[in-house]
Order: sequence, then structure tokens, then C-alpha cells
Amino acid sequence: MPWKPVALVATLIAFGFIAAPATRVWGGCPQTRVTFDHNVTLPAGVVLPAGEYTFQIADMPDLVLVRSADCQDTLYVGFTTEVPRPKNRAAGVHVAMRPAPAGEPTPIVAWYPFGSPNGYRFRY
Repeated sequence: MPWKPVALVATLIAFGFIAAPATRVWGGCPQTRVTFDHNVTLPAGVVLPAGEYTFQIADMPDLVLVRSADCQDTLYVGFTTEVPRPKNRAAGVHVAMRPAPAGEPTPIVAWYPFGSPNGYRFRY
């Protein structure tokens, strides 16, 4: 049997084992769903209209993705700073927000994944 086809197949299989974990976050959709009843904003001027979104941690430390509810569209990718969940923050509350002037979108300050003792503060 010629060695070139065997080497090619082995290389493709090895590449699959290397590439699959690195692309896991982009293909799957492990997330926390968050619903907003008004417009909110994220760093870099990203405005999310009222609705449901998915928040998830990427494979890189402190990198958070915000996607549409069905995970089809990535709306925000940005670095954050890991922070402890405030003691007075209820377990069901997933985001902390900063006040905004009337008529302006409310800035999201931090996201706290369900069941995690820590959260992720967005870098504005």
C-alpha cells in the first residue's frame, strides 16, 4: 500500500483532534440565557435591543461572547476581568448594570454565569 494516502489520512485525523477543541465554543452553544426588557449596551458601542441573548465564556481566559438566543449570530466578543460575585447578588441575577440617562441604553457592567462564584466585568 502506498504511504502517501496513509500519511495524508493520519495528518487529517491529527488536525481534527487539534482543531476540534479550539473551535468548540464557536460551534456549540453552552450558555447562560439572559432576557432584557429594554435596550442595553456593551463595550465598543454594541447595543442590544430588548430580547433574549446567550452569554458564554470562550476558550481564552476572560473572553466572553454574546450571541443571539438561537446562537446563530455573534453580537459581541470582548475581554473581561474576572470578579467575585457580590454577596448580596441573588443567584438568579445574571447581570449587573450601571444607570443610564433617560432614553439611553443601560450599560452592562458584569455578567455572572449561573452557579459560578465569579463573574466577568466588561472592559469599557
